[in-house]
Amino acid sequence: MDNLLQRILLNLQQTKKADYGVLETSLTNFIDSFFPRSSVKLGTNFIKKVTTSTDNITFILLGHLYIERLLNEILLKEFDIHDIKKGNKSLNTFYKKVVFLKKTKTIDEELINDILLINSLRNAFAHELNYKLSNFNIWKLSALKNVERNDFEPNSKAAKDIFTRLIIKVYFFKILRDLTEKFRFLSLLNEG
Repeated sequence: MDNLLQRILLNLQQTKKADYGVLETSLTNFIDSFFPRSSVKLGTNFIKKVTTSTDNITFILLGHLYIERLLNEILLKEFDIHDIKKGNKSLNTFYKKVVFLKKTKTIDEELINDILLINSLRNAFAHELNYKLSNFNIWKLSALKNVERNDFEPNSKAAKDIFTRLIIKVYFFKILRDLTEKFRFLSLLNEG
């Protein structure tokens, strides 16, 4: 996955900041080249829906829902928890599921933190009518902590929105891939 992020960051560095939109249009094929074939059953529609969406609320919500679906499957298979949707109050929110998986050390700390950041982004869109994606601090995401910002900071709000959308889309894919690699049974799930 680091190879994917490095290649995207290299492409961003070589792309004029005004041309981030052009780079975003080729994102689906670029990400698909990194996608493990064993996960194609679950991931094909995910990649298509999330990476081709230009509406911020739509792709954030879709990505968040896919992550929650994976978390539910992990809870089911690893802990035999069947009543997640039927009112198990200790696990009735996305946040509670993530905290449970963190406490049980089922998912590593870095990935948990990235999932919680994505959850905070979803919450921002859910609770603030005019939330701007460009307000989200992508530099808190684990793979970007050591990246020199000056090489990538867009010079306009519109470019920053596109840049942030591109990074978040890649991160949805990163989370899907990381979870699928750790929990191989996830690759056998149908999209449904």
